[in-house]
Amino acid sequence: MEWITLVATSAVVSAVVSGILTLINSHLQRKAEDRKRLAELAMKMAMAEWEKHLEMAKAGQGSNVQPPEIYLYRYSLLIPLIENGQLTPESLSLLDKAVLEMANKKDKRR
Repeated sequence: MEWITLVATSAVVSAVVSGILTLINSHLQRKAEDRKRLAELAMKMAMAEWEKHLEMAKAGQGSNVQPPEIYLYRYSLLIPLIENGQLTPESLSLLDKAVLEMANKKDKRR
């Protein structure tokens, strides 16, 4: 009878370990999907804003259109703040400073 207990215990332990590993794997996949979704959202928003600014500049309603990567950089910083609930006037001010610094560096390289 001891071997039946051993087999049953092994089966239960195996099922528990397998279940835990499955939960961990699904959690990691969900996080990867979230990161992918945020990256796609940042790209779409950045390109939409860049295109709108370009359109306005062509119509004579604006003058300073940065390269698209500056817009992408801005949204790559902005979206995590929104997602984590950390968007405050202070964090937005820091974000704007970082974007302006990046834009100024970009202008100097030209």
